[in-house]
Amino acid sequence: MAKEKMEITKGSVYESLHDTKTAESMVVKADLVREIIAIKQNRKLTQSDLGKVIGMNQADVSRMLKGNFRNIAINKILQCLTSLNRDVRIVIEPHPVKNETGTVQVMASA
Repeated sequence: MAKEKMEITKGSVYESLHDTKTAESMVVKADLVREIIAIKQNRKLTQSDLGKVIGMNQADVSRMLKGNFRNIAINKILQCLTSLNRDVRIVIEPHPVKNETGTVQVMASA
């Protein structure tokens, strides 16, 4: 049996699989969905119950929670969070390094 060559990379799995813009979007989506998962667990909601609150059917909720959210717009995920009684604030500030591309981050409050 032939050995497979393994490559060690830095950053997220999305950076290894996608272009930079797609990777950044996927990381943001993953961070946002992680918040939805935390709320679901905290409230002890079933996927069906969660779907009723956020306006998605159980099958779509299941796919999203398993990480299949490539075709879900960030805006839809933000709407899910607001449906779960969360405020979402977007703050735009200068990047610390002049002439360098800025970043997008999700920061959850305690």
